[in-house]
Amino acid sequence: IAGGYTHSLVLSSTGQVFSFGSNDYGQLGDGTNTNRYVPVAVSTTGVLNGSTIIVIAGGQSHSLVLSSTGQVFSFGYNYYGQLGDGTNTNSNVPVAVSTSGVLNRTTITTIAAGYHSLMLAIRLNDITMDYPYLYIGQSNVEISWCASGNVGDFKIELIRDDDSGTINTIVADYA
Repeated sequence: IAGGYTHSLVLSSTGQVFSFGSNDYGQLGDGTNTNRYVPVAVSTTGVLNGSTIIVIAGGQSHSLVLSSTGQVFSFGYNYYGQLGDGTNTNSNVPVAVSTSGVLNRTTITTIAAGYHSLMLAIRLNDITMDYPYLYIGQSNVEISWCASGNVGDFKIELIRDDDSGTINTIVADYA
């Protein structure tokens, strides 16, 4: 389950995404701009055709989904480029996030959305966190990140779920 400002996303065990709530900018991804009071399926007739979704994120008025192949798709509000497709045009169906530039030949491993969008590709053996500092061990670590949208006042939280210090969750939000 992921929550945006006024919309919600649900991920099924089979990789299908459902959404409900406000849909002024197409953030439900169902091909309409109609508010939905019960869950509807996110459109899979376009770029999501054949994709299995493994991670979902709800932004203020946009949504991100990550496929099992590491592709990121987005839908909703795009005035500041939150959708990452190289435009500032809103979309009520999923669009592919551009993989040119910094994301070229990069497999995305996690996503987060707040007022903006954030995608991270992390290959690591030893990364720990002692709030508010992030420690990267001596092993071969490569971290890539790409933020889009209004990133002047954003915060990123790295959350560990156990005493080992292993980072299990990344959360992005508007500060």
